[in-house]
Amino acid sequence: MTGPRGFANREALETYFAAEGMGPPKIALETGNYAMATSLAVSGSALALVPTMSLPTGHSSEIVIRRLAEPGLSRQILLVWRSFDTPPGLGTIRQFIRDRCRDYAEEGSPVP
Repeated sequence: MTGPRGFANREALETYFAAEGMGPPKIALETGNYAMATSLAVSGSALALVPTMSLPTGHSSEIVIRRLAEPGLSRQILLVWRSFDTPPGLGTIRQFIRDRCRDYAEEGSPVP
């Protein structure tokens, strides 16, 4: 289970398969709702490809989480705003993102 065509996780999965020399993945269900994908995986109805950040906090032992083999998948997250209109909270959110990325780097964990 993964996102429909055009979703970042679907495009990344297809690119990953191609880079590994495999044919296209067989996708039985498409959804852009990561909570639904995770719930179906927990129920045993599906294997889901979801970003780490979409996993429920304190997930149960009923779910097995595996990272993809190297090189794995990655994404670029951008913060975009109009140059003539600087929102008051922009500095705060930029610092928050930098801090979280630094925290993950210090832990040696990939950024979700």
